[in-house]
Order: sequence, then C-alpha cells, then structure tokens
Amino acid sequence: SSMIIDTAGKYSFNPGYIYLMASSSALGALFFGYVMGVFNPLQDFIQENLYPDISTTMLAMMTSFVPAGAAIGALMAGKIASERGRRSSLIMTDLLSILGALLTITPGKNCMLLGRLICGYCVGLNSSLVPLYIQEVSPTELKGITGSFTQVFVSIGILLAYLLGLGVPAGTSGPNSQWWRLMLGIPILIAGLRLFIFLFILKFDTPKHLVYLGNDEAAKLILSKMYNWERGLQELLSLKTQKESESRSGKITYRDLLNSRYRKRLIIGCSVSLLQQFCGINAIIFFSTDIFSKGITDPNDNTPQLYTLLVGIINLISAMLSTVLIGKTGRRKLLLAGDSILFISLLLLSLAGSDSSLSKYFIFVYILGFGFSLGSITWVYISEILPDIAIGIAIMLNWFSC
Repeated sequence: SSMIIDTAGKYSFNPGYIYLMASSSALGALFFGYVMGVFNPLQDFIQENLYPDISTTMLAMMTSFVPAGAAIGALMAGKIASERGRRSSLIMTDLLSILGALLTITPGKNCMLLGRLICGYCVGLNSSLVPLYIQEVSPTELKGITGSFTQVFVSIGILLAYLLGLGVPAGTSGPNSQWWRLMLGIPILIAGLRLFIFLFILKFDTPKHLVYLGNDEAAKLILSKMYNWERGLQELLSLKTQKESESRSGKITYRDLLNSRYRKRLIIGCSVSLLQQFCGINAIIFFSTDIFSKGITDPNDNTPQLYTLLVGIINLISAMLSTVLIGKTGRRKLLLAGDSILFISLLLLSLAGSDSSLSKYFIFVYILGFGFSLGSITWVYISEILPDIAIGIAIMLNWFSC
C-alpha cells in the first residue's frame, strides 16, 4: 500500500501493513466472540439430544466456565506478554485454543466442560493481548479505528455463531446430528489461521516490545514496514525515550497503581470495564434464544433463532459504526450517548415486560446502543489510559463480573 502523509505533511505510514497486523491480531477477538456466542443456540440441543442426562448445573457451568476461565486468563495476560512478548503470547494462546476446542468436540460431558474452561482462559488472554497488540502497532492517526477492531471482530464471531445456530436441529428431531461438532470445532480454524499468520508472515514482535528488549535492529526492520524512513526514525526515538523514562522511574508494580499517578486512571478504567458487563449484555449474548422463545410452544419454530441472528447483525453494524464515529466524536461522547440509549431501552423493556410483543424491539435498540459505545469503546479506552499491568486487572474484573 502507498504511504499516507499526515496533516502536517511531514510523516507517513503504511496503512495496508498496519491493518494487516491489527486485523490478524483481532482474529483472537473473533475467537472470543464466537466462543461466547456459540452455546446460545446449542444449549437446548445439548440438553435434549447430546446429553439428555446432563444436570442443569453442569449445563450452566459449560456457559459460566468461559468467563471464569477468561477472568484467570485476563489477569495473567499482562505478565505473560511482558515476559514472552506479544507475538509469542498470541502464538501460545492459539495453541491452547486449538487444544480447548478439540476437547469440546471429544465425546464426554467432562471433556466438553474442560474444553470450555480452556477456551475461556484463551478468551481472557485474547481480551487483554489483542487490544494491547493493536495499540502498540497503530500510529496515533489510526488508534481509534484499529482500536475498535476488537469489538467488530467480537461481533463478527457472535454473528457467525448465531448464523451457524440456524442449522441446529430443533426439538428432539436430530439426536444423531453432528452439526454441534462443526459449531464447536470452528474455533480450531480461527486459532489455526492466526497461528499460521504469526508463524510465517508476521515474524516480528511489536516495535515497543523489541525496543524494550534492547533489540533495536529488529525494531528498525518492523518500523520500516510500518512507516517511511523519517517517521520510523521518529517512532524509534520516541520508544527509546519512553523506555529510558520508565527505566528511571522503575518497573510499575501493583502497589504503584495505588499511588496518585495511576489511582484515578485505574478507578476509571476498572469502572468502565465493570459497567460493560453490569449493563446486562450477557443476558442477551448467552440467552437471547431462550428469551425470544417465550410464548412459542412449537419446538420446531425457529423464530427465536432468527431473532437471535438479528441481534448478531445489529451488534455487528453498531460496532462497525463505532469505527466511523470514534475519530470524529471521541470516546467520552460515544459512551454517554450509548449509555443513554441503554438506559431508555432497559427502562422501556422493564415497563413492558418480557412477555410483551414490543420487548424484542427494545432488545434490538439496546444492542444497537451497546455496540457503538460500551461494547467498542471499552477496549480502546482502557488500553489507552492504563499501563500493561493495570489492563490485566481491568479485564479480569470485566470477566469476573460477567
């Protein structure tokens, strides 16, 4: 791709290569969204056809083990990324993802449960590593757009899960169907694709991590692919200055986060991260098919699955909308606008009641408001205002509250 000249006319960057790096990393967000959404259309089939003797508790654990594993993964991600590097951490995550997904399609309830836990752990790693990687490979001019890739790819993953959910046999009509194996096996392809890209195409870590390792030559090489000579030199000097500044002040510890320099940012970042979950989104992501099934007595009626698919489509459109708005409107205004829509739609939903014919429309509006605000902006916001070690805490709290 041709270089782009900034408004000052001095420096340029290569958007094609930067978008390749950002979107390749964001395949982890695609994995994240798919794993989160895939059990929504599958739960009834698993309970009625695959494992008729499964307890309600175990079925609930198969859903909740994903955020439980993700809370652990998110907390460990910062340390892993610092010690192993961003690229190696992503490669390790993909290998674990493939193992977890293989276990979910292995016969046996316990294998599926363990596989969901491992996949959840990888969801947590990705939810921290993907925004971090994207933030470090994006020039200032593109941080808003590439930062929203996380939620766009999460939304694509959820939509893909819901779309494939239309093929799940309704009622007890498909006890011998293997469609569930295809659905639970898709994460193998997603993780495998990113693994291939980072092993054979994107062979270097982020410039920041390479500079911090003292490997300036490798950092120069990757910067030459991302920028023209003048801009690349400026970025290298900036990273070296940042490294020297941080080495003088010492490595940030958990205790440092409580001092006046970081405390306010930590509180704000963690609050936004918590609110993303406490706004009620997971009732929709995990259980929309059940919610839309209220009042439907025919087990072969696929209307709930179609409404769930529509939720996925609206979520994706709204997330894509954020990539257009974020640079023009700013993070804070989008959060305020989205929160207002969430408040109004939830208020109307509670007044109407879940049995109302209007309830589905309030849910659709709710998803629209979430997608371009708390859904997208959270990942950009916390990666911009928090140091690495604090990002892990914020995202761990995100999954704990989930």
